[in-house]
Amino acid sequence: MLKDIQGDLFSTTASAIGHGCNVDGAFAAGIAGLVRSKFPEAYTAYDAAVRASDFRVGEILPVQVARPSGEPLYLLNMAT
Repeated sequence: MLKDIQGDLFSTTASAIGHGCNVDGAFAAGIAGLVRSKFPEAYTAYDAAVRASDFRVGEILPVQVARPSGEPLYLLNMAT
């Protein structure tokens, strides 16, 4: 079930945030750009997968990061 919530995406209490990103190596605009600035390790994992040609359209690259509180958050890089 989907639920429409307004507010800061990164202050969610959800266990995961999914966002679309391309497979061409660009991870700088829109939500991807915000993810990259707040959680650089998500970009590092994405970049490594793209360089290894190991991230294809339709795939999901999950990356566990830490919230400012220290609690885990999963970022789901979804290839578009």
